[in-house]
Amino acid sequence: MGTTLMGCARPWRVLQQSPDNPLVGAGELSVEPLRFDAMRVGDDTEAVYVAGLDDEHKKTWAEDKKAMSDRFFEALRDEAAASGLKIVPTKETAKYVLRGHVRFIEPGFYAYVAAQPSETRMVVTVHLPDGEVVDEIEVVNQTNATIANAAVSNRIRKDAEKIGKAVGKYLRGRVQPED
Repeated sequence: MGTTLMGCARPWRVLQQSPDNPLVGAGELSVEPLRFDAMRVGDDTEAVYVAGLDDEHKKTWAEDKKAMSDRFFEALRDEAAASGLKIVPTKETAKYVLRGHVRFIEPGFYAYVAAQPSETRMVVTVHLPDGEVVDEIEVVNQTNATIANAAVSNRIRKDAEKIGKAVGKYLRGRVQPED
């Protein structure tokens, strides 16, 4: 009889995976900045969501996306280093390129008597320079909204960081598979 422990499941879902695993022993992987095109924010397109923001929040939203890309990269780099995989910014000579595409953000909210966590969904592909996809996974993270974590900016940036760490763990398993 098996048991399932909450939090033990892998936070990614494999969409496509090269069966011959060309990533075994890879030493370096180039990472592009996160993409946000065609993203949904809650029930709206990003354009509709942003149109409803005041000027200050529009500026914050743009800063949040840049910070999400930075936090994703840093967490991915740190996690992948454990397998000897060097993560570098976009580089034309790289053998493998990683692209993260944020497809959905639920900002969530905190209003003292009610709260909803943020949720970020990202599709991540590893491909060859010619565009051929080696692996593709989807990763989802939620960050609880609490009095100590009430700001949307904090939660979605934490989502990106946690997704970066999860992608790093996925890559560790592909670079150094356990037989």
